[in-house]
Amino acid sequence: MELIVSPLITKTLEKLSNSELNHEIRKIAIGEWGGKLGKLYRELYGWGSRNLRKVVTDSGFDEESWDETVEICLKQLNDRKAYDEIHRIWIVKSLENEE
Repeated sequence: MELIVSPLITKTLEKLSNSELNHEIRKIAIGEWGGKLGKLYRELYGWGSRNLRKVVTDSGFDEESWDETVEICLKQLNDRKAYDEIHRIWIVKSLENEE
C-alpha cells in the first residue's frame, strides 16, 4: 500500500497529459512553533488521532494507552518542530490543438 501518493499522482499525470503540469510543495509547521496555523494543525491532528480510538481499541489497544500515546505524539509534534507537506498539483491545458 502506498501511503504517500503525491509523487505517484505527478508521475501519472505527466504520462497521461501533454499539457503543462505544475507541482508546488509547501511545508506547514505543526505545533506552537508554527504560530496560529501550526496550532490549528496540531488540533486537527489531535482530533483525527482521538477519532481513531475505536478502530485502535477494537484491534487490542486499550483506551488509556491510546490516549497517552496520542498526548505524547502531540507534544512531540511541537518539541521536534514537525511539519506537514502540502502538495498542490494542477495542469494548464493548451488551447492550441482544440477544434
